[in-house]
Amino acid sequence: MTRKYEEIPPLPNEADRVYAVPQSGPVRMEYRGLPLDLVEDLLLKSPAWLQAQRVTHAQRKQFFGRPLTPLHAGHVGSCAVSGLLNGVFGTGAERHVAHWEAIKVVDKTEEEGDYGETVIREKERFSQRLTLLF
Repeated sequence: MTRKYEEIPPLPNEADRVYAVPQSGPVRMEYRGLPLDLVEDLLLKSPAWLQAQRVTHAQRKQFFGRPLTPLHAGHVGSCAVSGLLNGVFGTGAERHVAHWEAIKVVDKTEEEGDYGETVIREKERFSQRLTLLF
């Protein structure tokens, strides 16, 4: 093919090949992993979790009172990514562990230059990542 947009031929209205896909039977979902509800309940009392928590989670600051203005989605997002909403939430079946963090991502693109050389451009950006166990 080509890297130049102008040289890419348009797609035809009709497909040149047609493949028949046979119908499959009903899907049966089966979970073979760990019993996460039990793991989450035992996690808070686990000596390994208590030791790892000292390394992976800094001491959380306690915030009291109400904000001066109502929090909007952007405010909640900032609090989450800064780590203020990390931890174990809920009880029973609604218990889950959340860990928010900001990560740096590098997007790479390759283009062909005017003289046939390959130009590699890197663009750095920050993104948010949520690790959630529920």
